[in-house]
Amino acid sequence: CHEADYVEGSASNNVQIAGHSYTPHCLKIKKGAIVKIPASSTHPLSTPVKEGQTPQVTESAFQKTFSESGVYSFFCRNHGHADGSGMAGVIWVTE
Repeated sequence: CHEADYVEGSASNNVQIAGHSYTPHCLKIKKGAIVKIPASSTHPLSTPVKEGQTPQVTESAFQKTFSESGVYSFFCRNHGHADGSGMAGVIWVTE
């Protein structure tokens, strides 16, 4: 995501699945904000992690309160890739 691509989030955010993509694809939030991302057997989620961390895979809805700033990537194991292509997204957590 480029800086202009990010959607400004709020204290509580819901990422949605639209076909084979996430909406918003690029989400910018402040520390302490909550993000919910759906998942299923059709769209198993590789959970949001910072670069170098190992994601977990879940078929259940994911929810997290982001307490550390940084850039967190996530993707669908069936339709996306860790490189951000396909069904993937990014959460940018700021101070």
